Amino acid sequence: MVMQPEMSPTVDTISELLSTAGDVTLKVPEYQRSYAWKKAQFTEFWDDLYEFAFDHRPDTAYFLGAVVLVNHKEPHILDGQQRITTLTLFLCSVAEYLIEMGDEEYAVSIVSDYITRWRRGTRVRHYRIRLGSHDESFFRAFVQDRFHDGSAPCKVKPEMPSHEKIKECKDYFDAQLRDVF
Repeated sequence: MVMQPEMSPTVDTISELLSTAGDVTLKVPEYQRSYAWKKAQFTEFWDDLYEFAFDHRPDTAYFLGAVVLVNHKEPHILDGQQRITTLTLFLCSVAEYLIEMGDEEYAVSIVSDYITRWRRGTRVRHYRIRLGSHDESFFRAFVQDRFHDGSAPCKVKPEMPSHEKIKECKDYFDAQLRDVF
């Protein structure tokens, strides 16, 4: 008989999941699909966030959805990788918007807490999430490293359908932030 590992569900905030993890990286395992969300899905994500931001009671929390992690040497995301990736794209757009609006300090805080930062005492970058090999290098260049290269415009071009979806989602959030604020 095979013993199943004990499951212990917790309710964590995004901050607890991404920011307070120290040098822990959430890894999307290779067997998981590449980024696949289409406009309808990230539009719903935006609409839910927008509605919550402007129509919620102050004592309520936003439920992003279930995220299932399995701990190996680094936590692997078994479920929720599309939402976490989309959230990272949203946070990247927010940080860039804040920089455009002159609030670089808050933007740097978002980037270092939720996207990427330097490991303490080193010149090694720590990425909060690592996608599978099909998307990792594009995601790293298009999202995670863009703030560490002098905020230079990203020159990496999508090479796969999943890369196009990542770019489409990021572009959508950029446009929505400019339209709303």
